Amino acid sequence: MKDISEFEKLFKVNFPIIEHHQYYINTLMRSPFYAGLGKLIEEYELYEIFAEEEGYKSAKSYKLDYALPKLKEYLLGTEAYEKMMSNDFGNLKLRTKDNLRNNDNMYLLSLDFTAANYNSLKTYDSKKELYTSWEELCISLDIHPTLSKSKSFRQYVFGNTNPKRLQKTQHKNIVAIVDKLIENNTHINEEDFVFISHDEFIFRVQPDIKKGFSVNSRINWILMELPIVCKELGIKMPTHYKVFKNEPIGAGMCIQTIYNPFGSVLDKSLTEKHKVLFKVPGNKFFKYFKTHILEEEFDKRDLMFMSDGEIAVWSTEDDSISEVIIPEGELSYDEIEKEYPVLLNKLKSEVVGLNKSQLRKIVNVALVLSDELF
Repeated sequence: MKDISEFEKLFKVNFPIIEHHQYYINTLMRSPFYAGLGKLIEEYELYEIFAEEEGYKSAKSYKLDYALPKLKEYLLGTEAYEKMMSNDFGNLKLRTKDNLRNNDNMYLLSLDFTAANYNSLKTYDSKKELYTSWEELCISLDIHPTLSKSKSFRQYVFGNTNPKRLQKTQHKNIVAIVDKLIENNTHINEEDFVFISHDEFIFRVQPDIKKGFSVNSRINWILMELPIVCKELGIKMPTHYKVFKNEPIGAGMCIQTIYNPFGSVLDKSLTEKHKVLFKVPGNKFFKYFKTHILEEEFDKRDLMFMSDGEIAVWSTEDDSISEVIIPEGELSYDEIEKEYPVLLNKLKSEVVGLNKSQLRKIVNVALVLSDELF
C-alpha cells in the first residue's frame, strides 16, 4: 500500500505506528472478524494502481476529485432526492433511548438498516434511478468497486447531500417498527428496548420459562416477526441484525461477543461466533485486542501509539505510559534545550501553551526545513 492512512480512513482500521503496519495487519487477521482484511488490502492496492493509471495523484485524489463529485451530482439530480426534500415530516414524535450500560452480560438483539443513508433515499425512488443497491449505483457511474465497499466513503458522500433529512427518514422507520412490535405482541414491552437511535434499536432478549420461550426461540420468533411488521408498515429498507452480549472492561469499554442466532429453539444458550472490541479508543486498541480477543502475551508494538509526534508505550499493568520513544533522527527536548536554547525560547514566547512534546516536534520540523532551504 502506498497510502496507508487512506486505507485506515476508508475501512476503519487503525495502525498505531505506520512503519509496523504489517505486524498490525497480521495480528488483526488472527481474529475471525478480520479474516477478510488481506483480500481487502489486495483490492485496495489494485485500486491505487487504477487511480494512478487514470491520471490521479493518488487513491485519495481519485476519491475527492472524481468519485465524490460524480456521486453527489447524480444524487442531487434525482427525482428521489427532490421528493425527499419536499416531503413534509410534520410534527414527528421521534424518541431515543440508551440503557445499554444497565444491560451488560445480557443477550441483546440489534437491528439496523443496511446501507441506511442510501436505502433511506431509495424509499423515495419510484423511477429506479438509484438501481437495486449502492454497489450497483457506483458501478453504473464508473466508480471503482473498492470505494463502494467502504462504509466511511458512503457516509462521506451522503454527508454532502442532506444527512438530517436522511436520518429523519431512518428514525421515523425505526420508531415505527418498535411501536408496531409492541402493538402487535402482548409479550413485548417498551422496557424490552434498551437502545433506540435514528438508525438502530436494541432489544433485550430474556427467556420466558412460563410461556416456554428459550433465548433462541425468542430471537427466532422476533426475526420472523420483523418482515411481517415491515410489510404492514410499508417499510422496504433491508435490515441487518446481530445477537450479542456486552462485557464491560472499564471506562465505558466492552468486549462484544457475537452469537449465531440459529439453532434448536430448545437450546438454552447460543453458540459463539466471535468477539470484538467495542468503544475502545484507537491508542489502546491493540493492547486490549491482544489481551481480550487473542488472549496472548504482549508484543511491544501492541503497546505503542503516537502522542504529540512521539512514540508512547503503555504500561502492561495499567493504562499509564511507561516509556516515550523519540523517533529516529530527531532531537530530544533536553538536546534542543542545550543546542538551540534561543530558538526554543523564541518559540515559547511567540506561541503560548505548547507542551514539551509539541515544542520538541516543532523545533525538529523547523530544523529539517532550514536544512532543506539553506
